[in-house]
Amino acid sequence: MASPKNSHILALLPLILLLGLQSAIVVFGYALLFSNPKIRGTYFKLKRLFDGVFTVFLGWRG
Repeated sequence: MASPKNSHILALLPLILLLGLQSAIVVFGYALLFSNPKIRGTYFKLKRLFDGVFTVFLGWRG
């Protein structure tokens, strides 16, 4: 993704701030989600299934 050559840094500032906010929401969301023992246990039970699905998908796309 590129920006025009003559764009000023202040024109990119909202994009940078929004991407930082989105990243923080994702990271803190996962931290909050996995702090719940029931959700964490369910994830560990289904981890092998998730890994298999991701392996098939990434192998197909690669």
